[in-house]
Amino acid sequence: MKKKPAKLAEKKLYVPIVDFLKRQYACDPGHLWWAGCGRDLAFAAGFGKRKPDVVGISRQNRSCEVHLVEAKLLNLRTTAFDDTLAQLDSFNPYADYLWAAFPKSSWDSEENNHAVWMVKLKKRGYGLLLVAESIEQRLQPARNQEVDRDRRKLLLDAMLGEGEKLIALPSLGPEASGAAGRAAARLAEVMAGPVKEVFGRRFKDHKFVVADVYDSATALFTLGDLEQGNLFVQGDPFGWHLQDGRPVVWVWRYDTSLSPSSESAHAKGGLLTTDTYLYAATKDNKNWICRPIADCDRASIRAEGFIEDMCVGRPLAISDRTMAGIKEQLKVLLAWAHKLPK
Repeated sequence: MKKKPAKLAEKKLYVPIVDFLKRQYACDPGHLWWAGCGRDLAFAAGFGKRKPDVVGISRQNRSCEVHLVEAKLLNLRTTAFDDTLAQLDSFNPYADYLWAAFPKSSWDSEENNHAVWMVKLKKRGYGLLLVAESIEQRLQPARNQEVDRDRRKLLLDAMLGEGEKLIALPSLGPEASGAAGRAAARLAEVMAGPVKEVFGRRFKDHKFVVADVYDSATALFTLGDLEQGNLFVQGDPFGWHLQDGRPVVWVWRYDTSLSPSSESAHAKGGLLTTDTYLYAATKDNKNWICRPIADCDRASIRAEGFIEDMCVGRPLAISDRTMAGIKEQLKVLLAWAHKLPK
């Protein structure tokens, strides 16, 4: 019996892209970063819930140019390309040049979509790389005219190792350290147990016990990289979102269509429950809110500048709960999230 060909992993695309950026755009080998390279790319007011796949720095005429690449396998025909565009749109403020990258074989098999996809890429000024044994540059990116200087500088500082601040870490007493360790360990057990059992089949390329978002400057730390469409799940071992220290699992939906008029209708249907929260951040991600949605006036929140990463979610407390009870409640939250407007 012939063995089935091994499935291409997304991370297999990164190193050829890195080599291309070094060769074609003179990106500094010492300042190239890609997911899984063994170095972190975390910084205050950083990318938020997701990092890019490849970042390179090219020095031109005493200045630096930032190249940022988002790579996908195109194995989800209906969403993979649009998901790539959405990710690049969210990274747009950070880079001078942005690229989409796909396996050449996957791209070639979608010939009927090429015309529409190329128009979308050209409209945004994004480049296109096709990865096979060598890299084919199908579309040259335009220089980004909407780059945000402050965000770009933060990324450059993180890549070049400049402007690093010393972070003081307090020593915990035996009781506090034991409580923190127990909370983190229990949440890891919950993510690897009930969460994996409930969400595992629904999420692609999911990681249940991995630090997804973290920032030592703001004490942000979440477990679990589970995202599908506009629904995602986070383990919050130290109660960061509500600043209350409670270890919880969050089930979130990106809030794209809820409005004051629609909220009333959904509240009547029992969708916006008393434990439903609204999360939103400022454009620079330096400030954020997480409030009961019943106490939120959407117009006022936007007027205050909280317009980024707007989500609605519900927390599931894991203290004094059995694994079976947690699993049943997660099913309830999953059903609730799917009923929210898309």
